Amino acid sequence: MKPVDSFIIQLLPEITSSKINLFSCGHVVDVKKQLLPICLGKGPSGKELDYRFASRSTDEMIFETKRILQNWSRVIPAGIVVFFPSYKLLTEYFTKWGVDKFGKKEILIEPKTAVECDLLLQKYSDLCQKTVIEKSKNTKNENTENKENTNPSNNNSLEQINPKPKPANKPPGAVLLSVVGGKLAEGINFNDDLGRGVFVIGQPYPDIKSPVLQEKLAFLKQAKDSSNYCDTLCWRSINQSIGRAIRHQNDYAVVVLLDKRYVRKGGTRLLPDWISEHVQVEASFASGFKKVREFFKAKN
Repeated sequence: MKPVDSFIIQLLPEITSSKINLFSCGHVVDVKKQLLPICLGKGPSGKELDYRFASRSTDEMIFETKRILQNWSRVIPAGIVVFFPSYKLLTEYFTKWGVDKFGKKEILIEPKTAVECDLLLQKYSDLCQKTVIEKSKNTKNENTENKENTNPSNNNSLEQINPKPKPANKPPGAVLLSVVGGKLAEGINFNDDLGRGVFVIGQPYPDIKSPVLQEKLAFLKQAKDSSNYCDTLCWRSINQSIGRAIRHQNDYAVVVLLDKRYVRKGGTRLLPDWISEHVQVEASFASGFKKVREFFKAKN
């Protein structure tokens, strides 16, 4: 998984980079038709999206993010998964938004315990996936009482014996707020209607003051690791998160990276090749919104 520079330096320290060939495979899907990766640097009101630590907790950023999700919730069907850099930021944004729905989509929050997580995922699945509603079957007593109705001449008899299912109901969908590197960012598949839209808010760089990270950086410095380990950790987390969507050959989804840093030159260089080759950098929210709307319109 990209980025791999740190792996190479640590595993093959004596071999020069010119002697190392990297090989990566594409994806099983037709990326042009089944994936729409977008980098967005401005919100609906034209404000720059700056999720760096110093500015990400401002009211300006919090409510611009709300407007982005409200707008795209109207055109992205079924389930939307939104990844935040931290649980603290997630709860801060949700609290200030002051809503529990975006349109018809209920907002759900990643819990902290495994038991709660299982219950949440079941609720999210129920809100996003189509379900076939069957007509209620007769109870044993009802069947006994209505035996005389099984006469073929009775128009309702076959329907009572073999109730036909009603068409699948179109679910309202939901917006699942999650954390990069959290319980829902790894090992869980948001395939099909569980993940038609995946958003990554900002860039989840690790806490540079962490004692564990400081020890790791000291070790890498001693090992003459010239790669930027903080970049490596950040982008592995991003790639893990967006990899929750597109889980099989017929799957399709939109992936949106929100931050002005993504739209800069080289801002997506550490994405997997099969995504970075097709990523679309949008100068305005309106142009990105139009592409997302047309993407899903073509699927209907």
